[in-house]
Amino acid sequence: MTKKLFMLIALAVIFAACNTTQEKSAGSESQEQEPIDEQITITVAEFDKGAADYVGKEVQISGTVDHACKHGGKRMFIVGEDTVARVKINAGESISSFDAELEGSQVMIIGVVDELVVNEAYLDKWEKEVIEETGEEHKIHDGKHENEDQEGEDETAHELERINNLRQQLAESGKDNLIFYSIECISYEIIPPPSDN
Repeated sequence: MTKKLFMLIALAVIFAACNTTQEKSAGSESQEQEPIDEQITITVAEFDKGAADYVGKEVQISGTVDHACKHGGKRMFIVGEDTVARVKINAGESISSFDAELEGSQVMIIGVVDELVVNEAYLDKWEKEVIEETGEEHKIHDGKHENEDQEGEDETAHELERINNLRQQLAESGKDNLIFYSIECISYEIIPPPSDN
């Protein structure tokens, strides 16, 4: 009888020990799992005030298309209500181009916030590429192309002017670099105007 009681106690201890180990394992797995990033809905004003907080994150943002670049359609700018801020939207891999007819439309954008750091080394490289006529991918578009439709426009001169303007901004800032934020568009949709009914 003593042997049976001893065996039962030993089995109970082993069972309890195994059960405790499994519980710890299950608990440690849940602690090691990283939280899944959710899409963040922001306004143009929120982006303007805290874009650095959203770098690398997927966001949803709505606004009115203020400008769509006619050269390639790879960029557009949106504005929001009650703010003078503009947000640059770049066409992502899934977007062939933005139609210039989007100007004035309300759009809802889903995309990832991107950061571009501009310093003297970046500007030197860009200037060299512009001079060598290979700087297309390094242009910083500000959406202010008042004369873009004029025939005979000297694109190289305009690029060099933009570079010089950025050099001046950099010097005036007293910092080592300027940071520009934009959104790489994954998808977008036009928001229809409210019906009058």
